[in-house]
Amino acid sequence: MRTVIIDDEPNSISLLTTLISKYCRRLEIVATFTDPREGLDYLRSHDVDLVFLDIQMPHMTGLELLKKFSTPQFNVIFVTAYDEYAIDAIKLAALDYLLKPIDTDSLVEAVDKFQAHRAAKSGAGHATANKIESNQRNLLIIQLQEKTLFLDPTEICYLKADSNYTVINMKDGQTYTTSKTVKHFQTQLEDNLFFRSHQSYLVNITYIQEYIKMDNSVRLKNGTLIPVSKNKKDELLKVLVA
Repeated sequence: MRTVIIDDEPNSISLLTTLISKYCRRLEIVATFTDPREGLDYLRSHDVDLVFLDIQMPHMTGLELLKKFSTPQFNVIFVTAYDEYAIDAIKLAALDYLLKPIDTDSLVEAVDKFQAHRAAKSGAGHATANKIESNQRNLLIIQLQEKTLFLDPTEICYLKADSNYTVINMKDGQTYTTSKTVKHFQTQLEDNLFFRSHQSYLVNITYIQEYIKMDNSVRLKNGTLIPVSKNKKDELLKVLVA
């Protein structure tokens, strides 16, 4: 994803470049500019996906630069030391707004938001960010209220219904709670990888270690017991031995 940085402070460009190369390797920095006028000329003549744009700069502010484009074909993440510009940035439909000194977590979240927005806009997967979408690396993108998750389905052990919510249980023990139902996830995940063993459970069959007849359940490699509905028993066993 072609990325440009426009900031009148060389040290800020250097720091952001370092952070991106270390934590946001999906991005390719194709150009950097300390003069916003040169950055504007470049954006007018090159295809760019994402721009990290400082606001307070000589000759032209970042807000003035962005206003030069009636319908910009790139996304913008403003990076500035002045938080009083936040409202103006939002009005210009900036994707995100980062304050200097840049916090690594905030940067990663902003880039994740950009990738989710890009996937939704391009039609990769489903049309809305509230649905799970497959990106180019076959990750699952889940938009939560406070952040965007990029989950490798092979790292998901099982999903468990919790009222109108779903708890996603990862291989490393991490859990995530979403407002979607298990049925919703069942339609998104590949049938040959996940199996609806019970009304409340969707299990990754690659993590099943054994089937227990006495309890009509399966034990996962991490020791978790997952119930199996009686009407699902035969179907599950066929899948496991296939």
